[in-house]
Amino acid sequence: MKIKQILFFLLLLITFWSCKNESNPTKSENIKSVSSFFPKEKAKILIVGTFHFDYPNLDANKIKDKYKIDVLKEPKKSELTELG
Repeated sequence: MKIKQILFFLLLLITFWSCKNESNPTKSENIKSVSSFFPKEKAKILIVGTFHFDYPNLDANKIKDKYKIDVLKEPKKSELTELG
């Protein structure tokens, strides 16, 4: 039992000793500004949504026929070809 206590205190001492911080974090050269983490140029992205191509009108949101999109007919057919 005595050896377990000595090992525990030794481990505790090593832990505290290894966590000792020698540097001063309040110095201005150690602190980065928030803007330094973000690039100057913004990335250009394209957001493409998706839908049911075979729309059997079984979803909770019912769509009228005049708002349905047929991807096999123009102009949507050429728009899909251009994206692909």
